[in-house]
Order: sequence, then C-alpha cells, then structure tokens
Amino acid sequence: MPDYMFLLESRLSPEQRAAMMRVQELSAALGFNVYLTGGTVRDLITGASLRDLDFTVEGNPSRIARELEKGGAKVLLEDEKYRHIEVLFAGDCEGSISGARDDYYVRPGTRPEIRWSTIMEDLRRRDFSLNAIAISLNPASRGLLLDPTNGLSDIERAEVRALSIHSFTNQPVRLLRLLRFAARMGFKVEQRTQEWFDLAIERNLHHSIEPEDAGGELQAVARE
Repeated sequence: MPDYMFLLESRLSPEQRAAMMRVQELSAALGFNVYLTGGTVRDLITGASLRDLDFTVEGNPSRIARELEKGGAKVLLEDEKYRHIEVLFAGDCEGSISGARDDYYVRPGTRPEIRWSTIMEDLRRRDFSLNAIAISLNPASRGLLLDPTNGLSDIERAEVRALSIHSFTNQPVRLLRLLRFAARMGFKVEQRTQEWFDLAIERNLHHSIEPEDAGGELQAVARE
C-alpha cells in the first residue's frame, strides 16, 4: 500500500505544505476531524499537478477560517448554507474548507436538505467515485486512505463512474462535469454511467443546467 503522506508531502510546494500543517493544527485545537478530499486526492493518485488543497472537516469550517484570517489568509468566498469556504493561504496557495455533509433529496431533482454528517457520509454523497476519496490528517489515523465507493479501483481502470442513478437528475451540471473529467484525464465513462448519461440527455436535462453552474464548469476548464 502506498505511503500517502510521504507521497503527498513530496508533491506539495512549501507553501501548500505550510497551509496543510496550519489547517491540521487548527482542526486539532478545535476538536475537529480533518481530511484532504476531492480533487486534491484524485490528482495525487493520478499524478496530476496539485493546484489547490481541498479540506473537509467534521465541524464548522468558519471557525478555522477566522483563525486563518488572523494569520494573513484571505477568504475569497464563504457559503454559509453549504459550509463551504474558499481560501487563499499565504504564498498564494489556493484551497477550500468544507463541512462534512449529506445531501438528502425528498424526490430526485428537488433541492436537497443539508444534514451535517461524518466524512464517510460526505464521500458517499459525491458526484463520481474518483472524487469520493479522502486522506486522514488526524493524529491517530494520519495518512489513512478512505475510499467507501471504490474510487481507487475506478482510477486504476481509468473510468469515470457516477455514484447514483439519480446523479444527473439531482444535479444536471454533472453532465458537463462528466465530460470534463473524461476529456481531461483521458478516462472512459463506465458503462452504467454512460446509460444514465444518455437517458439524461434524452430527457433534456442539459437544458436545465443553471447558468451559474455552467459558468463554474467553464472556469474549471479554463484553469485546466
């Protein structure tokens, strides 16, 4: 099994390493469990460049953000509803801190109810398995890889796999995101995911993508 902390620390810039250590320290002081998640872990495993650091905490990330600001970090965006904060750390190191949550849909396609949760529930509610992997930054389990949806296996097979039959119904912007990941990474679309994608297109779900969401995907393409 790879030593993910050694791999991570060997790939981070000095500024990114300092940012990670500071978030670890603050999380421990506040009694929060903290994890590296999402694109950071995906790019670490695939060997892509680590452009930013995505943290998920079992707690309120605003408390960490306030302490980071005292040290000179800048909060670029703060979404109180989703407990998602985008931060510019010292040395122009970009990152985000989010609260672990579960999205509960009363019916597919409706607005979700937000429930604060554990890291495992947070990973399971994500879009694709390759984005549902975390690395623990907690003292008792530092470096432990959390992979409840077998995303590592999908990365090894070079496949993009959606985590739910309702994935595109609940968030149509994932149609664009699927194409972006497949093109950027040179991955194929997993067979069942392709069937769900085709069904969503037949139902014209792509016409219901919010302009703001589409703009976010275009910005992601421009960064890549």
